[in-house]
Amino acid sequence: MDSNYQLVVSDVLKRRLFDQAHAGPLAAHLGFVRTLAQLRDNYYWRGMSKDVQAWCNACDVCACSRGPPPRAHEKMVKVSAAALMDLVAIDILSGLPQATDGSTCIIVAVDYMTKWAEA
Repeated sequence: MDSNYQLVVSDVLKRRLFDQAHAGPLAAHLGFVRTLAQLRDNYYWRGMSKDVQAWCNACDVCACSRGPPPRAHEKMVKVSAAALMDLVAIDILSGLPQATDGSTCIIVAVDYMTKWAEA
């Protein structure tokens, strides 16, 4: 007969056990489901699922590997202009090295009909 015993964990040890199961020397930041499964094999505490979920969400290493959240994308459509300067796109290009006058951004304008660009 196989018995599965679980150790009831005190508040003091919860985070330490999570750190070992999730980011310890034998762990690999396997995410919420796998970390919770590893902990549930041997340990129990009230609210374990909620705690593990919160700690996994707060993990910096996991956040870097998750990537950006998915965004809904609309189907691309062709935009056409009927005359010169009928439709103009304006954008600000930032993150550039500082120029001699102290500016770090460029305003760019493009005419949709002729594709003429000015910066």
